[in-house]
Amino acid sequence: MMHDGQRVVRCKKYGWRHGNPETDVDEDGQPVDSYYFVLVNIKDCPVKTDEHGRRFYVPDGVPQALKLCYCGTNYGYETTTRTARRPRWVYGVQDQPVWIKTGETYRHVRKFVIKDGYVHSTSYDLPTLEVHREMQQVHSVDA
Repeated sequence: MMHDGQRVVRCKKYGWRHGNPETDVDEDGQPVDSYYFVLVNIKDCPVKTDEHGRRFYVPDGVPQALKLCYCGTNYGYETTTRTARRPRWVYGVQDQPVWIKTGETYRHVRKFVIKDGYVHSTSYDLPTLEVHREMQQVHSVDA
């Protein structure tokens, strides 16, 4: 499946439910509104069977699995900082390549998309925020 030009695949480890502002928080510790989604581990959810014999998980009351840095109504992001073990290219603003040397840090982003009741995911790498801001200044258009 494609989402915003990125190929996303079904993530069988995570399910989703609507956020609970009293118990669910994001990466910054702010409560998650009830119209946003929260990821849960499917293995922690009870499984029920409907009248046709189909099995499904019930995510209500299950604690959240990941604290996302941005969460919307149908997609969200989790970011982590990684240290490069080998030199590599990372693409930033307007797909401008940035050379990351061994030992330098970059951001690894996992994107989660809710579609047709399932969780789909993809991942990509970005330069650190400092490098990202420098690239924005260099490639900005003055009016």
